[in-house]
Amino acid sequence: MKQLFLIFVILLCSCQSETKSSNHEEQKSPDKEQSTELKNQLPSTEQPIKPKVDSATSSSKTAAEEKSNEKSNEFLCKVRITVKERDPFCGGVETSYEQRNRYVLVSDKFVIINKKTQEKMYVSSINGIIDLDLKAAKYQLFEAFKDVSKHKFFEEQSSKFDNKLYSIQGSDCFEKWQKTPLLTFELKSNKKYTLLEAKIEKYCFVDANPCIKYNGPLPQ
Repeated sequence: MKQLFLIFVILLCSCQSETKSSNHEEQKSPDKEQSTELKNQLPSTEQPIKPKVDSATSSSKTAAEEKSNEKSNEFLCKVRITVKERDPFCGGVETSYEQRNRYVLVSDKFVIINKKTQEKMYVSSINGIIDLDLKAAKYQLFEAFKDVSKHKFFEEQSSKFDNKLYSIQGSDCFEKWQKTPLLTFELKSNKKYTLLEAKIEKYCFVDANPCIKYNGPLPQ
Protein backbone atom coordinates (compact mmCIF):
# COMPACT_ATOMS: atom_id res chain seq x y z
CA MET A 1 0.00 0.00 0.00
CA LYS A 2 2.72 2.39 0.87
CA GLN A 3 4.36 1.76 -2.46
CA LEU A 4 1.12 2.46 -4.30
CA PHE A 5 0.65 5.68 -2.38
CA LEU A 6 4.16 6.82 -3.26
CA ILE A 7 3.61 6.04 -6.95
CA PHE A 8 0.36 8.05 -6.87
CA VAL A 9 2.12 11.03 -5.30
CA ILE A 10 4.94 10.93 -7.90
CA LEU A 11 2.46 10.80 -10.76
CA LEU A 12 0.51 13.72 -9.32
CA CYS A 13 3.64 15.83 -8.99
CA SER A 14 4.72 15.08 -12.54
CA CYS A 15 1.32 16.10 -13.89
CA GLN A 16 1.50 19.43 -12.01
CA SER A 17 4.99 20.15 -13.39
CA GLU A 18 3.86 19.44 -16.93
CA THR A 19 0.89 21.77 -16.49
CA LYS A 20 3.16 24.59 -15.22
CA SER A 21 5.60 24.17 -18.09
CA SER A 22 2.80 24.28 -20.63
CA ASN A 23 1.39 27.44 -19.04
CA HIS A 24 4.82 29.00 -19.11
CA GLU A 25 5.22 28.21 -22.81
CA GLU A 26 1.80 29.70 -23.55
CA GLN A 27 2.82 32.93 -21.83
CA LYS A 28 5.96 33.11 -23.88
CA SER A 29 4.24 32.47 -27.21
CA PRO A 30 2.63 35.96 -27.54
CA ASP A 31 6.08 37.51 -27.21
CA LYS A 32 7.32 35.37 -30.03
CA GLU A 33 4.37 36.34 -32.19
CA GLN A 34 4.91 40.02 -31.36
CA SER A 35 8.59 39.84 -32.28
CA THR A 36 7.64 38.12 -35.54
CA GLU A 37 5.19 40.90 -36.35
CA LEU A 38 7.83 43.55 -35.65
CA LYS A 39 10.24 41.79 -37.93
CA ASN A 40 7.65 41.72 -40.67
CA GLN A 41 7.09 45.47 -40.23
CA LEU A 42 10.79 46.29 -40.63
CA PRO A 43 11.85 47.21 -44.23
CA SER A 44 13.50 44.43 -46.13
CA THR A 45 16.95 45.10 -47.55
CA GLU A 46 15.74 43.71 -50.83
CA GLN A 47 12.99 46.31 -51.17
CA PRO A 48 13.95 49.53 -53.09
CA ILE A 49 14.53 52.52 -50.82
CA LYS A 50 13.52 55.92 -52.16
CA PRO A 51 16.45 58.38 -52.31
CA LYS A 52 16.33 61.25 -49.90
CA VAL A 53 15.96 64.60 -51.66
CA ASP A 54 18.34 67.23 -50.38
CA SER A 55 16.48 70.51 -50.10
CA ALA A 56 19.68 72.54 -50.65
CA THR A 57 20.49 70.65 -53.87
CA SER A 58 16.92 71.02 -55.06
CA SER A 59 16.94 74.76 -54.44
CA SER A 60 20.30 75.17 -56.21
CA LYS A 61 18.98 73.30 -59.25
CA THR A 62 15.95 75.54 -59.30
CA ALA A 63 18.15 78.64 -59.16
CA ALA A 64 20.29 77.32 -62.02
CA GLU A 65 17.20 76.62 -64.11
CA GLU A 66 15.93 80.15 -63.46
CA LYS A 67 19.26 81.64 -64.55
CA SER A 68 19.21 79.52 -67.68
CA ASN A 69 15.71 80.75 -68.48
CA GLU A 70 16.80 84.34 -67.88
CA LYS A 71 19.71 83.93 -70.32
CA SER A 72 17.49 82.43 -72.97
CA ASN A 73 15.14 85.38 -72.63
CA GLU A 74 17.96 87.91 -72.35
CA PHE A 75 17.18 91.34 -73.73
CA LEU A 76 18.78 92.12 -77.09
CA CYS A 77 19.50 95.69 -78.16
CA LYS A 78 18.84 96.69 -81.74
CA VAL A 79 21.78 98.63 -83.18
CA ARG A 80 22.33 100.43 -86.47
CA ILE A 81 25.88 101.53 -87.28
CA THR A 82 26.50 103.86 -90.21
CA VAL A 83 30.06 103.68 -91.61
CA LYS A 84 31.41 106.64 -93.57
CA GLU A 85 34.76 107.69 -95.00
CA ARG A 86 36.28 110.96 -96.15
CA ASP A 87 38.93 111.53 -98.82
CA PRO A 88 41.29 114.49 -98.23
CA PHE A 89 42.10 117.17 -100.76
CA CYS A 90 45.39 116.15 -102.40
CA GLY A 91 45.85 118.87 -105.06
CA GLY A 92 44.32 119.37 -108.42
CA VAL A 93 41.23 121.44 -109.04
CA GLU A 94 40.24 123.38 -105.98
CA THR A 95 37.03 122.15 -104.41
CA SER A 96 34.61 123.73 -102.00
CA TYR A 97 34.78 123.23 -98.24
CA GLU A 98 31.66 121.07 -98.34
CA GLN A 99 33.16 118.80 -100.99
CA ARG A 100 36.44 118.45 -99.10
CA ASN A 101 34.63 117.49 -95.93
CA ARG A 102 32.04 115.27 -97.48
CA TYR A 103 31.73 111.72 -96.10
CA VAL A 104 30.49 108.87 -98.28
CA LEU A 105 28.96 105.57 -97.19
CA VAL A 106 31.28 102.53 -97.11
CA SER A 107 30.43 98.94 -98.02
CA ASP A 108 33.08 96.74 -96.41
CA LYS A 109 33.78 93.97 -93.86
CA PHE A 110 34.19 94.60 -90.13
CA VAL A 111 34.70 92.85 -86.79
CA ILE A 112 32.76 93.62 -83.61
CA ILE A 113 34.40 92.47 -80.36
CA ASN A 114 32.74 92.15 -76.95
CA LYS A 115 35.23 93.86 -74.63
CA LYS A 116 34.44 91.61 -71.66
CA THR A 117 34.27 88.17 -73.30
CA GLN A 118 36.46 88.98 -76.36
CA GLU A 119 33.83 87.23 -78.48
CA LYS A 120 34.08 88.24 -82.15
CA MET A 121 31.31 88.86 -84.66
CA TYR A 122 32.09 89.32 -88.35
CA VAL A 123 29.74 91.67 -90.17
CA SER A 124 29.46 93.58 -93.44
CA SER A 125 28.13 97.03 -94.12
CA ILE A 126 25.66 97.27 -96.98
CA ASN A 127 25.59 100.77 -98.41
CA GLY A 128 27.26 101.90 -95.21
CA ILE A 129 24.68 100.33 -92.88
CA ILE A 130 25.20 97.55 -90.28
CA ASP A 131 22.08 96.33 -88.45
CA LEU A 132 22.61 94.14 -85.39
CA ASP A 133 20.91 92.57 -82.36
CA LEU A 134 23.39 92.60 -79.46
CA LYS A 135 23.35 91.86 -75.75
CA ALA A 136 23.87 94.73 -73.32
CA ALA A 137 27.67 95.12 -73.07
CA LYS A 138 30.66 97.18 -74.23
CA TYR A 139 31.84 96.66 -77.81
CA GLN A 140 34.48 97.79 -80.29
CA LEU A 141 34.24 97.97 -84.09
CA PHE A 142 37.35 97.22 -86.19
CA GLU A 143 38.10 96.92 -89.87
CA ALA A 144 38.24 93.24 -90.83
CA PHE A 145 41.78 93.50 -92.27
CA LYS A 146 43.06 94.23 -88.73
CA ASP A 147 41.98 90.80 -87.50
CA VAL A 148 45.38 89.14 -88.11
CA SER A 149 48.60 88.66 -86.18
CA LYS A 150 50.77 91.69 -85.41
CA HIS A 151 53.57 90.46 -87.66
CA LYS A 152 51.28 89.73 -90.61
CA PHE A 153 49.52 93.08 -90.24
CA PHE A 154 52.82 94.98 -90.41
CA GLU A 155 53.97 93.03 -93.50
CA GLU A 156 50.69 93.45 -95.38
CA GLN A 157 50.22 97.15 -94.67
CA SER A 158 53.83 98.29 -95.05
CA SER A 159 54.56 96.46 -98.32
CA LYS A 160 51.78 98.24 -100.21
CA PHE A 161 53.81 101.46 -100.62
CA ASP A 162 57.41 100.30 -100.71
CA ASN A 163 59.13 102.88 -102.92
CA LYS A 164 60.98 106.19 -102.72
CA LEU A 165 57.83 108.29 -102.70
CA TYR A 166 56.75 106.97 -99.29
CA SER A 167 58.24 106.99 -95.82
CA ILE A 168 57.24 104.12 -93.54
CA GLN A 169 57.19 104.41 -89.77
CA GLY A 170 58.18 101.62 -87.41
CA SER A 171 56.21 98.59 -86.25
CA ASP A 172 55.05 100.42 -83.10
CA CYS A 173 52.93 102.75 -85.22
CA PHE A 174 51.36 99.82 -87.05
CA GLU A 175 50.64 98.01 -83.79
CA LYS A 176 48.95 101.10 -82.37
CA TRP A 177 46.86 101.51 -85.53
CA GLN A 178 45.90 97.84 -85.46
CA LYS A 179 44.64 98.14 -81.86
CA THR A 180 42.72 101.36 -82.51
CA PRO A 181 38.98 100.68 -83.09
CA LEU A 182 36.81 102.64 -85.46
CA LEU A 183 34.16 102.84 -82.78
CA THR A 184 33.76 102.00 -79.07
CA PHE A 185 30.26 101.84 -77.66
CA GLU A 186 28.21 100.49 -74.77
CA LEU A 187 24.69 99.08 -74.98
CA LYS A 188 22.30 99.08 -72.03
CA SER A 189 19.25 96.89 -71.55
CA ASN A 190 16.92 99.84 -70.97
CA LYS A 191 17.52 101.22 -74.47
CA LYS A 192 15.66 99.45 -77.27
CA TYR A 193 17.28 101.08 -80.31
CA THR A 194 20.71 102.65 -80.75
CA LEU A 195 22.02 104.67 -83.70
CA LEU A 196 25.80 104.93 -84.07
CA GLU A 197 28.23 106.35 -86.61
CA ALA A 198 31.79 105.32 -87.47
CA LYS A 199 34.05 107.55 -89.55
CA ILE A 200 37.15 106.54 -91.51
CA GLU A 201 39.72 109.23 -92.27
CA LYS A 202 41.83 108.74 -95.37
CA TYR A 203 45.21 110.30 -96.21
CA CYS A 204 46.68 111.41 -99.51
CA PHE A 205 47.68 108.40 -101.64
CA VAL A 206 47.99 105.99 -98.67
CA ASP A 207 44.35 105.17 -98.10
CA ALA A 208 43.60 105.10 -94.33
CA ASN A 209 47.10 104.09 -93.22
CA PRO A 210 48.42 106.65 -90.70
CA CYS A 211 51.86 105.00 -90.56
CA ILE A 212 52.89 105.77 -94.14
CA LYS A 213 53.43 109.25 -95.54
CA TYR A 214 53.42 110.22 -99.22
CA ASN A 215 56.41 112.44 -100.10
CA GLY A 216 55.86 112.77 -103.83
CA PRO A 217 54.49 115.70 -105.84
CA LEU A 218 50.83 116.63 -105.66
CA PRO A 219 48.65 116.98 -108.76
CA GLN A 220 48.48 120.53 -110.17
